[in-house]
Amino acid sequence: MKKKCYPKYSYMLYLLLSILLVIMSILPLFFNTNERALYIILWSGLMIMLALLCLIGFFFNLQYYKLIDNNIIIFNIFGEINKIDLSNAVYEVKDLDTYFSWAISISKKWICIYEKKQFYNKFSYGCSNKKNNGRIQIIFTNELLEELKKRNVSQLNEIVFN
Repeated sequence: MKKKCYPKYSYMLYLLLSILLVIMSILPLFFNTNERALYIILWSGLMIMLALLCLIGFFFNLQYYKLIDNNIIIFNIFGEINKIDLSNAVYEVKDLDTYFSWAISISKKWICIYEKKQFYNKFSYGCSNKKNNGRIQIIFTNELLEELKKRNVSQLNEIVFN
């Protein structure tokens, strides 16, 4: 069973921006602004390109995870992002800055899973899964936490970090 990695805000924002940009691209067709057709075409083309970029951001941030055998795998429609063997992993529950604006940032609770090694490159903010870097973060749920404990994944304690 697949479950979402990120909170809805992180990917729905891109979808809303995409829809807004598509609306902005067709608005000049309904209003007579006495602009040359070239300017209207350039404006509409630019808005459509930006909408497509936002749509790609939506699909990139719409990440899921699956627990298969003793592995946790995160993926999106573009493919597998990361895979960690839970028998060789540690986890920590951590509050990370997740929602940002020009004036404030809001923290959310995350479960951060790392491959066991001597030094850990810990997460410093939310929604930052990258391809093949040996670490995964998933928004906190009691269900996932219980599953990690059931699979005997050890909790990250006092270790040297970089």
